[in-house]
Amino acid sequence: MKHTKLLLHYPKYGGAPNGLWQMESYAIILAYVYLCAVFRVNGEVLFNNKNQLFCTNHCLPQVGREQSRKMVFRAASFECFGKVQGVFFRKYTQKEATSLGVVGWIRNTSRDTVEGEIQGPAEAFDKMKIWLRTTGSPQSQIDNAEFTNEKDIPELQFNSFEIRKNK
Repeated sequence: MKHTKLLLHYPKYGGAPNGLWQMESYAIILAYVYLCAVFRVNGEVLFNNKNQLFCTNHCLPQVGREQSRKMVFRAASFECFGKVQGVFFRKYTQKEATSLGVVGWIRNTSRDTVEGEIQGPAEAFDKMKIWLRTTGSPQSQIDNAEFTNEKDIPELQFNSFEIRKNK
């Protein structure tokens, strides 16, 4: 079994000496290490989770495309109804998604709703769905949140959570 030397860089929070944390074979990676960048190995996204790195305490096998295919993510389209425009709903949604490690997009619609797509690891995905149904921005009032096309996906189609122009 080959093992890969990993190099993490998280300049915003410093994290480790010189902002770098180097891990060799059989390294132990703690779950939920807070980062501020997408984690890549050899240009391939290993964990597309800006704030949490989901690993085990086992030695890491050769990583890259093969490893990322083994991970299963959840995806869904959503639309939120109620007082969700003009109350910073999109900005708070972007902030929450980023903190959970969920990727996708959000935009206002001409129906006075917001719509978008979310993708991420199952636990983070479920937390984001609950947040969209119940929390929103401080000034918002969510009457309903609908989720459609919910499915498992082998890899994430987005690198971050973005606010898109109005539909």
